[in-house]
Order: sequence, then structure tokens, then C-alpha cells
Amino acid sequence: MKNLILKDKIVFSPNDINGDIKPLQEDIKFETEIIGTFNPGMTTLPNGNILLMIRVAEAIKNYELDDYILTPRFDANKNKFIVDKYPSDTIKIKDPRLFEIQQENKTTSLRLTSISWLLPVEINPENLSIDKIHYDKKILPSRTIEEMGIEDPRITLIDNIYYMTVVCVSSNKICTSLYASLDGVKYGFKGLIFEHQNKDVVLFPEKINKKYYALTRPEGSNISIGYPKESQFFSGPFINIASSPDLYHWKPHECIFKPLEKDNLFNTRIGPGAPPILYGNNKKSYFLELFHGVEQDKKKEIGKYRTFSMLIDRNNPENIIKVSRKPILEHNTKLKESIKSKLIFEKDIIFTTGIVEKDYHYIIASGELDTATRLTVVDKHFLDCFF
Repeated sequence: MKNLILKDKIVFSPNDINGDIKPLQEDIKFETEIIGTFNPGMTTLPNGNILLMIRVAEAIKNYELDDYILTPRFDANKNKFIVDKYPSDTIKIKDPRLFEIQQENKTTSLRLTSISWLLPVEINPENLSIDKIHYDKKILPSRTIEEMGIEDPRITLIDNIYYMTVVCVSSNKICTSLYASLDGVKYGFKGLIFEHQNKDVVLFPEKINKKYYALTRPEGSNISIGYPKESQFFSGPFINIASSPDLYHWKPHECIFKPLEKDNLFNTRIGPGAPPILYGNNKKSYFLELFHGVEQDKKKEIGKYRTFSMLIDRNNPENIIKVSRKPILEHNTKLKESIKSKLIFEKDIIFTTGIVEKDYHYIIASGELDTATRLTVVDKHFLDCFF
């Protein structure tokens, strides 16, 4: 099966960012650095190039200062990035990406050590080289719901319009907003579409029974209500589905997929990865969904992320036809060397966020190790091996 993987490479890392492009640095007095360029939205442009909308994580380089921890935030009232300071004795650092704050009311909250913005990058599909970096079309936080960053975009072309869902992070909520574009490169904000604690939203590429559909992943302690003891399921973040008449007003439906207790390759959490694409032939076609599944590692705070696949009924997207129990993609240790200098801690993460079809193969886009963007080219028969 390995010979069906035609190419597998890191195509964009923090080293590929122009050193002068640091929006956070422009507003604050502290030195910043780009610590990640990962989890990209993906689509094919009219010129045939691949567009990757890359999440860029920018952090304060030395965020531990005297007896304080520094963390960035966008202030919508001031229309600029600012820095918040928290006393070190109220902080518990879980990993270099985030920390817990012990609040005065005895509750705990989280803050990231970085803030994310989006950068469109064109890639040549033949050799997977960078064709153009659109610094002039980058998307920065600009409203309160984005005050702590814009993350993990997904792009779907529907009726000749490029729609992009993004995760917005703020002290009020973690939610999903919609952006849209006519050319696939320059995007405009259209509004908040999924409320508090709803992320990993991917849109289906066509209407089904005159409705738009999306896979979503609500998360948070508010849904961690335990199943009965005899149940085969763990409680946790699951894949849900919703429908809409217009892409702006959404009706939630049932949870459609849960991690099984005995499926130890995704026994902790699952969520939509790439937007669904049509898969099959003229006689029978489905929607193909690549999703992430996390296996809990008892020795580590962060579990092992892998990419799995499922087939969804084209006429009834609440009906899952098949699910791969084996991962189609995992972290590739051979790619680690090229980004070793940028790794901030050891992890085992691949987070797939896009797939496009090209002639006789597919190109899959992923975030590798929460640090860089990886493209994997596979023969069309590769995915057949998992169903």
C-alpha cells in the first residue's frame, strides 16, 4: 500500500514566512516569533494551482517575564494587538501552547501562548512547490469573537463560490464563522454561523434535498455526560450534523458518529477533518469524509492524532455507510527532520483539513506536529484499500 503514496512532504513551515511579516510584533513591544504554519484550508483555484489557507501561530518569544506570564490578544476597541499579564503563581502550564489560569472565583480558564491568523499560499500541484504567498490578503483578527485568534480554516466550493469556515477564539466563546470568496484567494467575513463550543465545521460540496449540510463537532465539559454503564460508548466530543436553507441559519440534527470504547485508535475524541468530497463512480457515489481520531496516551497529556476515513450516503448524509478502522495517515517521522528546529515539544499529531482530486490522484493537506503544512499525494486506489 505504501507504493500508492506518491509524494509526502512538508510544503510550508515557519521558515517560509517573510521575517518582516509579524502582525503581532507591529503592535506590541515584545519580540515575537512564528511557531506554527499548519492546519490549512484547501481548494483548487481557477488557474489550476492549489490554494492553502494556512493558520499562522505567532507568539511572544519570551512569554515568561519576571513573575508574570505574557499572552497576546486582539483588542477590538483599540483595533490593535495587546498583551495580557498573569501572575505566575496563578498559572499552570499544561504544554508550551497553552496554560491554565486559576481565577479568583476558584474556577479555571485557558489561554494560548500564541495568536493565530490566516495566510493564503498558492502551491504548484505538479511539484508541490510554493508558487505565491499572498501576504496582502492575509486575514487578521478584527472583531471581539476573534480576539484570541482565527484557527483551522476549511474551504468548500459550492456553486462557484468559495466558502471558508474558521474557528474563532475569544474569552466569550469558541465558535465558527463563515467567510466567502469569488476568486478563492481573497475572503470576506460573512458572520458567525455556529455558536459556543462548536468547531471543526466542514460544509458538504452540494445541496442535498434542497438543503446545505455541515458536519460539526461540539465540545466541552457541558457534553461530557456519561453513558449508561452497559453502553459501548465513551462520552466526549463527537461528530454531529446540521442543515441549513442558506448557509447562515443552521438546524442541528443528531450526533451521527461516536468513538467506540473498544476502538482504541480513536477512543478519546473524534472530529471532522477535510470537507467531504464526492467519491465513487457513475453507478454509485458517496461523500468521502477524512476525520481525525485521537487515541489517549496515559503517559502524555496530548493523545495521538491520526486521520481516518468514512463514506457517507449522498442522498442522506445522516447515514454513514462505512468507516475505516485503520488510519489512512499518521505522523511521518521522516518529515520531522526538516522542521526539527521549530518543534516546541514532542507530540504525535497529524490534523488533516483538506483534500482535492487531481486526474488520477488525490492531494491531502494536513497540519504536521502542530508546526508545519504537509501535503500527501495518493493514488486514487489508495483510499479504496480502507473500505
